[in-house]
Amino acid sequence: MKLKPKYLVPYLAAATTASVLLGITPKSAFAASLTWTLQNVTFSDGGTATGTFDYDATTGVYTNWNISVSGGDTPNLTAFTYNPTSSNPSYSPSIPSLELSSNELSDFDTNGSRQRQLRLPFLTLLTDAGGTISLDSSNLPSNLIPLFGAKGIECWNCFPFRFITGGQVVARAVTQVPESNLGKFTLVSLLSLGLLTRYQSRGRREKLAQ
Repeated sequence: MKLKPKYLVPYLAAATTASVLLGITPKSAFAASLTWTLQNVTFSDGGTATGTFDYDATTGVYTNWNISVSGGDTPNLTAFTYNPTSSNPSYSPSIPSLELSSNELSDFDTNGSRQRQLRLPFLTLLTDAGGTISLDSSNLPSNLIPLFGAKGIECWNCFPFRFITGGQVVARAVTQVPESNLGKFTLVSLLSLGLLTRYQSRGRREKLAQ
């Protein structure tokens, strides 16, 4: 269909208006909260940790953690699962680590009840690019742990304790596939043609009236 110049501007205006009303705008892919999986995480007493957690690098918020520990020093550190029901998180967006403290309390000495804690230190900040990030297994000498804490450790805040001796967390970046606007553009075309027809009909009426 060939548009006459006098109808071209109304047609373009109609198409623009319809596009705005339908919200047709370019959509770029974006990263969402990633699920990170623990791999080969081991403790100094032979225990292991497995599980996952979600992390949003934009907000710096950890959610949906579900991490189970087992093996090793079972008399003092029995099998346990850290999740939103059994524990609470502690973290800072600027520090590459996640600390989970259980709601369970235990009294190992006369100093009162203690929370069970799992501290996962990452060598670098987690990002929405995903990838493989190793855990930081460097720690203070064992005699200083009760006084100053440690980087990678599970403990009863913080004795008895066991070091994290290795492992990593892994995540694959997930991007949103841009939404197809084919249907919307089809509707835009129909609306635009409808508006154009109206302009043309009015133009013919005006010409007959002259």
